[in-house]
Amino acid sequence: IISNCLFYKNKASFGGAIAFHTYSGGVMINNTIADNKAINGGGLYFAVHSNGEIINNIIWNNEAQSFGDQVCFQGNTNLPGFYFNDCKG
Repeated sequence: IISNCLFYKNKASFGGAIAFHTYSGGVMINNTIADNKAINGGGLYFAVHSNGEIINNIIWNNEAQSFGDQVCFQGNTNLPGFYFNDCKG
């Protein structure tokens, strides 16, 4: 569980703030994910077969060079739950 954190102005290839890698998961509650940059998934990145619970977060003003400024899903085998988030875009 990751809660009450600020992910701000980070840079990465996959998931400027957080990357859920293949067959991974987790819970994110009450975080701010803002102004991060990545090639894919400026804010959050979900690799194949990754899941997670993303609850009551602010996901704002992130930037990706290729796919998913706020959130990027690789493939169609991801089943994350998004609940009560405020997302730009």
